Amino acid sequence: MSLADKVVLLSGGAQGIGRETAWAFLLEGAHVIVGDVVESEGLKLVEESKQHKEKESSHQSGSISFVLYDARTKEGNQR
Repeated sequence: MSLADKVVLLSGGAQGIGRETAWAFLLEGAHVIVGDVVESEGLKLVEESKQHKEKESSHQSGSISFVLYDARTKEGNQR
């Protein structure tokens, strides 16, 4: 299935299974917005995805961006 130019919102995507899921969506061409409480890992993921895009192909349409997000709190869900 092609996800080219689709937008994916992924909560908890900076590490572990969420991180691998973000990569899978990216490789299918999706624009992935990762929300997580671990800012350093989220920013690292964004940087790695940019490096991958530059290295592999400028034709890849997908991207990963990061937003600091805590789904466990009321305030986090009102952002």
